[in-house]
Amino acid sequence: MMQKRTPEPTIDPRPDPAAAPHLSIVIPVFNEEQILPAALGELRAKLAELPWSYEILLAENGSRDRTVALAEELARDAPELQVHSLGEPNYGKALRQGILRARGRFVICDEIDMCDVEIIPNRGDEAVDLAPSVARGLGLGSGADARGRHRSAEEN
Repeated sequence: MMQKRTPEPTIDPRPDPAAAPHLSIVIPVFNEEQILPAALGELRAKLAELPWSYEILLAENGSRDRTVALAEELARDAPELQVHSLGEPNYGKALRQGILRARGRFVICDEIDMCDVEIIPNRGDEAVDLAPSVARGLGLGSGADARGRHRSAEEN
């Protein structure tokens, strides 16, 4: 019997937005209309230089200015940028929801006005997986990861 030959896969250098990224950066935002475009532009430019796929999750928490509208406008042209609006001023709850929505293997929480991309290359593949500790801190149980999914014995 003749075996079918599998064609060589083509390599697309652009990250697949549907695939889980290597890195998720969760950033709570509140009334950041004045700095949002410049800060995100700088962050995205620096992240584009890194060898990993990434997503940026803006966790808005009750802004009274145009932060949400501006973030959504920026996200239309940036598939790696996601915006989730809590609609109420609650930093902790917005941060928690951002962490729970993060799809990356590694999750970093940062501040929009203090994003320090310089430390990310030092974390990369050498980062310590804190998901079990974070899961316990969020009250999800010792067998869960930071997003509430239970891990197999090999992953724990």
